[in-house]
Amino acid sequence: MGGIVFDDGGRALLVRRAAPPAQGRWSIPGGKVRLGESLAAAVRREMREETGLTVTVGELVAVYQRLPGDGPASEGHFVVLDYLCAVAAGEPAAGDDADAVGWFALHEIAALRVTEGLAGVLRAARRMASRTGRSG
Repeated sequence: MGGIVFDDGGRALLVRRAAPPAQGRWSIPGGKVRLGESLAAAVRREMREETGLTVTVGELVAVYQRLPGDGPASEGHFVVLDYLCAVAAGEPAAGDDADAVGWFALHEIAALRVTEGLAGVLRAARRMASRTGRSG
């Protein structure tokens, strides 16, 4: 589960992973669903744990999978669902398995060491945010 938020300037909030999978890479904040937890509850919890933010969960932006052998984040078979979110409260601060957090314009993503497919997911989320008015 991942949560995508944008600030009023259109920058996306990313975390730099402190642990595998994808250690050292910038990515959308998120993680695993706990047994008995709804998808929306998992996104809210992961966002709070990794960024310190309370969010409202909106539309599903992307669904993709990472299979064993698919690059550096391939320590298992992961099915990832990324949701567009809006910040309800809080200020971003790295927590849980994130060692840094930051706001990045989409054109800045190319200069970062990021998880595979991140730029495409963020472009899709930005288009969706423009249509729905969710900016952060």
